Amino acid sequence: MSYEVQHYNFRDGWTNTWLRHIPGRAVGREIFATRAEAEGELDSFFEEIAFQIADGERHPDDGYHRDEYRVAKVGER
Repeated sequence: MSYEVQHYNFRDGWTNTWLRHIPGRAVGREIFATRAEAEGELDSFFEEIAFQIADGERHPDDGYHRDEYRVAKVGER
């Protein structure tokens, strides 16, 4: 199985908005081999946001809410 981090918005519902940059190629959607890997990336994302807020780089109201994100199974890899 493979997994992706999805973000919810009112227009599109749950979508994978995490992008992976591939040198010399188009940008692709980030897909993870395991649920744990995807959850780890999501945890890191929120840790970085918390650090930016604590350091004054980001206003506290400019953060994200954890319930706007989920890890979803997307099929065989």
